[in-house]
Amino acid sequence: MLAGLGRATGPQIARLRRLACREDRYGWLSLSAAHALWRITGDPDPVLPVLERVWTTNVHARRKVASLWAGLGPAAADSYGLLTAELGRVRRHNASADGYSTAQVTDDEDLLARCRAALTAIGGRDGVPG
Repeated sequence: MLAGLGRATGPQIARLRRLACREDRYGWLSLSAAHALWRITGDPDPVLPVLERVWTTNVHARRKVASLWAGLGPAAADSYGLLTAELGRVRRHNASADGYSTAQVTDDEDLLARCRAALTAIGGRDGVPG
């Protein structure tokens, strides 16, 4: 809600910083807090380590993380290695050998598009930083 308002008081920002740094099993809480913190303050520094941690902790959060990296633009340049590794993988997290979901292909294509958008935003053309 605070992110939707685009502003917060000092104590609210401090609380968001604590929530963003908080370790949670799947990273959703810290990811949401980091997203709100960035939208409110515009400061990428406290957000970047959270995004990297959530990327490695919860593969199901990667679409949202990639979108946030794209929004951060050049400030997210350190995500280059993770993004290019994801694009280079032949088989990603949502491909199940023993199950099937109609969303697997569309979710995968969406993740790839978001990764390319993030690479473009951090300073490259066509998803390849220059």
